[in-house]
Amino acid sequence: MPVYYKIHVLRSDGRLEITTSSGRPQPNRPLDSQLDKTPNTKGVIDFYKKVNVNDAKETDWRKKLGGMLAKQLGQAEHNGRDHPLSTANLLAYGDIYIDKRYILATLPENYSLYEHEKWAADGDSKSKKTNEKHAKGGADRHDAYLYGHPKGHRKRYRSPREFFPHLLWLSIDPTGDPRNCSCKICSPDPPGASQSNGKTQTATLATTPATVPATTLATCPAIATSSARDIKRESGDSKDPSSVSTPPSDKPTLNSTERTSAKSGPSSGPPNPNPVPPLAPVAQIAAPTPLPPQRSSEQVLDAQYNQFLFRPGELVWFNRGVTWGLAATVRREFMANPNPQQPNQLKKYIIQPLSHPFTSPDMVVVTKEDLLRPWLAWSAPEPTHETLRLAGWTYDSIDWRTVAQGRQGRGDAEVDGSIFAARMVDESYTLFDKIDTPTVVPGEIHWNGMYLGGEKIFLGEAVRLRIGSGSDIMVLHDIVERTRQGFGDAGPISTVSLIGDIYTFKTVMNTPNEQPPENPHLPQRLREDLRFRNATTITNKRTVSFWNLFQPLARLEIGDIKGRWYESSLLLPILRGHEDFARDYQRGEISDAGTWMNGRLETSMNGNKTGRRFSTRRAAFGRSVPLDLVFDEGRDRQTDSRRSLVRVELPVTDYSRGPEFQDINPTDLNMMVHWDGMDPEGLMQQFTDEDQFLGDSLKD
Repeated sequence: MPVYYKIHVLRSDGRLEITTSSGRPQPNRPLDSQLDKTPNTKGVIDFYKKVNVNDAKETDWRKKLGGMLAKQLGQAEHNGRDHPLSTANLLAYGDIYIDKRYILATLPENYSLYEHEKWAADGDSKSKKTNEKHAKGGADRHDAYLYGHPKGHRKRYRSPREFFPHLLWLSIDPTGDPRNCSCKICSPDPPGASQSNGKTQTATLATTPATVPATTLATCPAIATSSARDIKRESGDSKDPSSVSTPPSDKPTLNSTERTSAKSGPSSGPPNPNPVPPLAPVAQIAAPTPLPPQRSSEQVLDAQYNQFLFRPGELVWFNRGVTWGLAATVRREFMANPNPQQPNQLKKYIIQPLSHPFTSPDMVVVTKEDLLRPWLAWSAPEPTHETLRLAGWTYDSIDWRTVAQGRQGRGDAEVDGSIFAARMVDESYTLFDKIDTPTVVPGEIHWNGMYLGGEKIFLGEAVRLRIGSGSDIMVLHDIVERTRQGFGDAGPISTVSLIGDIYTFKTVMNTPNEQPPENPHLPQRLREDLRFRNATTITNKRTVSFWNLFQPLARLEIGDIKGRWYESSLLLPILRGHEDFARDYQRGEISDAGTWMNGRLETSMNGNKTGRRFSTRRAAFGRSVPLDLVFDEGRDRQTDSRRSLVRVELPVTDYSRGPEFQDINPTDLNMMVHWDGMDPEGLMQQFTDEDQFLGDSLKD
């Protein structure tokens, strides 16, 4: 069976609904009358039906589109020289191989295939004879049309070749200007068409790559270097990252003036035989988007490097001594360091362990981040009760009273309660901090942040992506919720989009005195972590890394996000252990922290990567925490209860001077699943050195 590599096109202009000239909304699909299978007065059944995802015809469209897109972006020319888009622009496209098969991962968002079927209801011999000529049989007409173009249902595409110019425009034009698109819908008048008597003379518009001039598509203008979607590696090996340092090709390219004239009509003068200078580096072509403003003290604090790793309302693992448990972070604050030789402040977290509804473990105070892990750092083990390991059980569907009474067999009810509660939270998402600004789009709401699974994310932060190279990130600039009325009695339908700049991590050989340009529009935490990593790789590996802008203001769905991004310099010492991390640092071998993390809903059995929406964060935890629990959101207090926005310098281990250890014993990751012998009653005894802080913290 052939293997296909998936190509993800992140941008779409598709619309599920349009507004007519009379101001009424109209579905962007065949009309209701066209969906009706009732025979007409002549006994002919003539209707449209939607083609489901992964149906043979839908898959065939995606194969053809993926093949044409891969060929256009990365095919080598017959003379043996590399195509400029597969060498000079590897920073934008990744590696595309001519000997591989490619498929479009999905059709662009809000684009759908509909099949037109037509046959005689009486099934006479003439119709039957005609039907035998069709591959699928049984229909006089069996044509597929692609709907979704923003001009409405009358503007549809009849074949993959007809849609391909529009797909290519979506892939390579960061401006999003439909005037740059050469498809038959966006540019109905072919180049050179003239007008007579007020009417446009029609002509056949070239819509396939073979009939479009090579300088228009094959070499692409400069806009092509910043927006085409990378390949998600479903199989096969990736190239060495150092290959991105290949110098730009000397092939001619089409500048903006020539591109306009090529589309508008023939030039009045002879063509210029001189080649245009090679494309500029990607970082100089696509401008990064300025970071959005910060709206709260909590957001200001979390945007700073080396502050708190964990946030109120987040789901975390915590060290119970011999085993690990699951808890919700309730509060965090700075506290004075009791060691006068170390004036820097320390961090304190108050967490609420999760459980079943009929018990509420005491809160726990943790003063070392080494005793905590992000929820996505590990995968939850199987429940201790064998009867609960069957598929289909959820936290709310389990009779926890019988489990606690031992009527479900042997096991630990509290542990199993925390496991199912964590799965419930992982499936949840909650939007918060509505931004009250005028919007030109009716029914559109903008939000400043969201709880996504076990994590809390603000605008202006980086998130890890499920698509792309595996290490790509998006700097989040907007969270947009769009609400529209469903058809019939379906009620309102809400969709959430995440908009931001996509970056990919690139490593090249270091050239002395020529560092990658500083990007002030990257979050501070990204920039500081990059400096930390380059400090050792430049010295020990003679390589330098940078975050390369891949696509500005891309629009993704919730299901495309793995989770929030963490600094390798801060999280890897916790996940790997300080000794191993110090050894790696001295060798210049600092990996991305995301490679040590899971993605949200990766273990979900229902295939839904969006999850379930909750109105509040407290509601997402359900009965797994006390009913009166309140998350201390937005109150980042110091010990004197004053809210401070100034940066607090915290101690950082200097790994360039050799191993330096915290005063805790490294914990084997395998002990995470050692649940047997857990002693819930002795939970607080594992944290006796923090007991003095618990009373004061809970009084406020």
